[in-house]
Amino acid sequence: MHGAGDIVVPGTKQKVSVINPLTTGELTRIRRQFISYTKSHPVKDSSRIP
Repeated sequence: MHGAGDIVVPGTKQKVSVINPLTTGELTRIRRQFISYTKSHPVKDSSRIP
């Protein structure tokens, strides 16, 4: 299979390594989980946000 690799995070030099290829549905689910987590765990020090 192909499609796995590094995903560049926009606005940073960070990359996320993906071992298995992800479907659009899986990426959407992970995005929703991240948004839900960040809403329930906000950053207290806004200077840490780039």
